[in-house]
Amino acid sequence: MTEEEYWFWLCTTRNMWQGKIDRLIKKFMTPERIFHAKPKQLAETKGINASDIKELLETGKQRDVTLELNKLDKRGISFIYYGNKLFPEKLYNLYDKPYGLFVKGRLPDPDKAAVAMVGARECSSYGKEIAGAIAGQLGRNGVQIISGLARGIDAYSQMGAISGGGTCFGILGCGIDICYPRENIDLYVDTIKCGGIISEYPPGVRPAAWQFPHRNRLISALCDKLVIVEAKEKSGSFITVEHALEQGKDVFAIPGRITDPLSAGCNRLIREGAQILTNINDLYGNMGCEPSVIQEKKMISLEKDFEVVYSNVDLVPKNIGQISKECGFNIRKTTEILVELELTGFIYEPIKTYYSRKL
Repeated sequence: MTEEEYWFWLCTTRNMWQGKIDRLIKKFMTPERIFHAKPKQLAETKGINASDIKELLETGKQRDVTLELNKLDKRGISFIYYGNKLFPEKLYNLYDKPYGLFVKGRLPDPDKAAVAMVGARECSSYGKEIAGAIAGQLGRNGVQIISGLARGIDAYSQMGAISGGGTCFGILGCGIDICYPRENIDLYVDTIKCGGIISEYPPGVRPAAWQFPHRNRLISALCDKLVIVEAKEKSGSFITVEHALEQGKDVFAIPGRITDPLSAGCNRLIREGAQILTNINDLYGNMGCEPSVIQEKKMISLEKDFEVVYSNVDLVPKNIGQISKECGFNIRKTTEILVELELTGFIYEPIKTYYSRKL
């Protein structure tokens, strides 16, 4: 067997999750040594029970891993094992790193900046617009978007990246061949075309509650910056934040109204030291880009519709309905353009649904 086949055998053995593999590797050093180990040697490994030993020594060795790998390849699934030249460098230093990744599409480009965006599943229309607008602008400027393909902020972030012509990556908490939630199947397919779907779980592994918080460490590990768009006081997004902080990543939060439960989590993060994100240039500057350069690029690419909306925004706050009427655009289109103009620093929202030019 080849090194790839030994790793594949180990990573796809039934119930052989990351923690068990980690303990086995620390004891035996390589999957090949584990493959040839005696039952007594395996039993000496903490956390490895009789059922695990049976899977490793009996059921596992009856498999034709070469054939299984070929079948995966025909389904467009790649297996990237620990030590392979394609294995993401950002994952090597994780104390609970995965030892194998299953990929449909491609992995993030290590030479390009990557931003992870997560937040509430039951997000507001404002959250959807902000997530899509930020991801779209980042995507247009070559920044990769990473998220969990969950409903809500995750999904709208990835949609924004795709609509902006950028690349995005979805990190799953189940088998690579399972789209969860099922409602995101179109986004699942589009993400493969515009980037990739990644999972540490073998094909066929069904979603389980514990797997999603565990995968969050990969979302934060693969990014350079983490952005929380909307989150309640007790949000699963905080798990990703904790991982990001442990990994030394910068965390940004978008502030919201103090009376809005969906903003309570973000406002709390800001109080506790997260960087506040009120302008897209704040994020670019932190990534080593000059805000003036980004602003210049945006001005050059400003479309006629954006100019029309901007010309109807004054220094005195004006209601979105009035702006929409004066521009001749519907409310939805006007809102989308206003959000982008706000994110690029041309305008701001001093009062809810009222917009003013920035001096």
